[in-house]
Amino acid sequence: QHPVGARRAVSGKVELYGAELQMAHPDYLIDAERIGEVPDHEAVYPATAGLNSRTVRKLAIEALNLAPDLPEWQDGAWLERQRWPSWRASLHALHAPRCEADLSPQAPHRRRLAYDELLAHQLALAQRKTERRVLPASAILTDGLAARVESALPFRLTGAQQRTLAEIRGDLASVSYTLSDMAADAIGLLDVLGIDSAHLVGASMGGAIAQTAAIEHPHRVRSLSSMMSTTGDMKVGQARPETLKALFAGAPAVTRQEVIDRQLRAVSVVGSPGFPADLELVALNAGRAYDRSYDPVGIARQAIASVASGDRTGLLRQLELPTLVVHGLDDVMCDVSGGRATAAAIPQSRLVLIKGLGHNLPPGVWAEIADHIAVVVWIGESRMQRV
Repeated sequence: QHPVGARRAVSGKVELYGAELQMAHPDYLIDAERIGEVPDHEAVYPATAGLNSRTVRKLAIEALNLAPDLPEWQDGAWLERQRWPSWRASLHALHAPRCEADLSPQAPHRRRLAYDELLAHQLALAQRKTERRVLPASAILTDGLAARVESALPFRLTGAQQRTLAEIRGDLASVSYTLSDMAADAIGLLDVLGIDSAHLVGASMGGAIAQTAAIEHPHRVRSLSSMMSTTGDMKVGQARPETLKALFAGAPAVTRQEVIDRQLRAVSVVGSPGFPADLELVALNAGRAYDRSYDPVGIARQAIASVASGDRTGLLRQLELPTLVVHGLDDVMCDVSGGRATAAAIPQSRLVLIKGLGHNLPPGVWAEIADHIAVVVWIGESRMQRV
């Protein structure tokens, strides 16, 4: 096949072996006269069981040739301004890079495909939410309590505040947004990232969302870590009245600095007496959250969704996955009874109660909580391997 004196063209990955260079597995080993068949640039795919990179590349090219030439779904003028190619041309460019610039996330064909993927994700979420709203959650009707609270305020509500209250009352009556929607958003993100299942960790409302995801999408959750959260049963996990008064008294925060100051005050109210908070980090994160998206009405809708979604206790009893429940013994925002009820509801869950921990995650508990999460993750991975 390779007689002495014959000339061959060899192309592949060159590796260092000791002090010498070698090519253990060439992609091409052909007669020198056929060197034109070796491409100057080509995509490299990760090898998998029984298939080397060259075989995967060949299959990808065949699949590309079979891809349909679909009508353009993006606005032509907008595509021209962005200088983006068509969907089919973008796919071909992705699998046939010609230079280093073609590998950049800012390459036109990569930006086009990323935009299409994001658009498809958002359309799928919108469709799913529309389907879910066919069976709306139970409406929460208001009574005279809100009016009495409003009349007792030491200040008059501004026009914007009154409009916000009207929107919230409308949401209470219709309950257009629930924890199921938020859980579906998390699962939708896994879809976009191409992740079949994941270990979920949620704190406070995030714990309720993670619980809901485990209930409604059990095959997508490898393990559950629910921290400083509750079951949705209004008899447990409630905030102390004096805590709510201290948190929400006074005029609402509007500016960036007011939001940061309010968050610092909140930490002094609901923080951990046994673990000092990193106030610089608290202020930094509050500022970042404001810059990303400050939406008081959205925050109120989330709170409404949490109440409107109801008691999950019965559904939590049906979970069959490794579960960690972490709660602070000094939590005045979500009473420790919420954590105890969560652990009691989920079969074979592990309850960790931390003295001195309130309703935040100060640096002093990071290592301890991370160790507990690592254990439940390890159990979840072992369970997946057995399956």
